[in-house]
Amino acid sequence: MCIRDRHCGVAETDGAHHVHHVIPLRKFASQEEGNRPENLVTLCSRCHRLAEQNVQIQSGISTLGYLLANLAPFFVMCDRKDLDFFAEDRSPLAGNDPAVLIYDNIAGGIGLSRKLFDLHHKIIAAALDLVSKCPCEMGCPSCVGPVAENGEGAKTLVTSCAMCYQTYAVLYERFGLKRDLKVVHSSQLIAELIGKGKLKPKSKVDLNVTYHDPCHLGRLGEPWIHWQGTKIPGDRFVFDPPRPYRRGTNGVYEPPREVLAGLPGVRDFHDVSAVAR
Repeated sequence: MCIRDRHCGVAETDGAHHVHHVIPLRKFASQEEGNRPENLVTLCSRCHRLAEQNVQIQSGISTLGYLLANLAPFFVMCDRKDLDFFAEDRSPLAGNDPAVLIYDNIAGGIGLSRKLFDLHHKIIAAALDLVSKCPCEMGCPSCVGPVAENGEGAKTLVTSCAMCYQTYAVLYERFGLKRDLKVVHSSQLIAELIGKGKLKPKSKVDLNVTYHDPCHLGRLGEPWIHWQGTKIPGDRFVFDPPRPYRRGTNGVYEPPREVLAGLPGVRDFHDVSAVAR
């Protein structure tokens, strides 16, 4: 039986051809699902190397878009949600070359795209400077984000938005969409880095701070508890076995306070939750 490369057609001779996953194995819930025959192709060593390089290029373009889109708001003085980006490794808009597009995320636009075009040299220079100075080796939320093909397949998701945290950490778990994805709020990550001594705020901030827990991060950010049983009707519903209740006590409360406490220069900290209690 003659085994040939599915791409270039070279026959297998002295060395065995490689087996390549069309969709990366890490995207599947099990190895059995990822190793289905329709997801496997036979490639020679050269074509396999080129295929892996193509995945890296796709990942690089996606992470470049992440980096630029998170830097751009500092230059045009807008919220991160006011901008969005589109990254494509073979874009018809660039003659099938890689392209990263950053655009107004507001219907009709408010002129941010024009400002970005005028400042794009400065933004790219700032991106290069940030990546060059970041101590990570394979990407992190502080620079290009989690490195994975086309932005997918990451094991950890870091979000700065309280509602996004509740969506990915709680609702995705509730409806069986979360799988093995670890969801972390930015305050949790920053508090952990400060606690381990890996992040040391230096510049003093002359501030009086009043803090109130975001509902979607606090009480609505409590982990979802799965329950299977019988609901018995009556004057009050009886659950068999007893159903655990989510009362909001296990949400994300302490990390934001730890971050604020770690900032030098904060003179007076008012905790609204403590005052209410």
